[in-house]
Amino acid sequence: MVILGLGGLGFAILSRPPVRPPVPAGKPLLVRTQVKPLRAQDYAVTLRSQGVVRARHEVVLSAQVQARVQTVSAAFEPGAFFRAGTVLVELESDDYQTAVSAAEARLKSATAAHRLAELNHRRNQTLQKESLLPEAQAETSATALAQAEAEREAASA
Repeated sequence: MVILGLGGLGFAILSRPPVRPPVPAGKPLLVRTQVKPLRAQDYAVTLRSQGVVRARHEVVLSAQVQARVQTVSAAFEPGAFFRAGTVLVELESDDYQTAVSAAEARLKSATAAHRLAELNHRRNQTLQKESLLPEAQAETSATALAQAEAEREAASA
């Protein structure tokens, strides 16, 4: 019982509201403040994130001829913008000029071969009409003419 009595006494003491010191009436509490002028300025915000950036438009550039790169324009960098007709890369012209000269020579040769095949075919047609040339030989000259035409077209492409 003694324990029960001490427990009740302890409860009565601890359950009372705490006593607060009285606040003197009529004296307002002062709050210290500071006034500073505002000025407009940029506020940098740094956000850290993770992701993948993809271009909206991609363009693959390739040369129409095979050659070594001689110079690269300063405007040619990843993500750069440029107008149509802007020279981005200059190629060495030595290999290109050699290829052009070789192609022109092939075209001249194919044109000459076509002219010769055409003359032979006309001559063979005339001889065949006079029955001086077998038909098989006339057909061979027609085939040679067709082949010469194809080679000339391939050389001019």
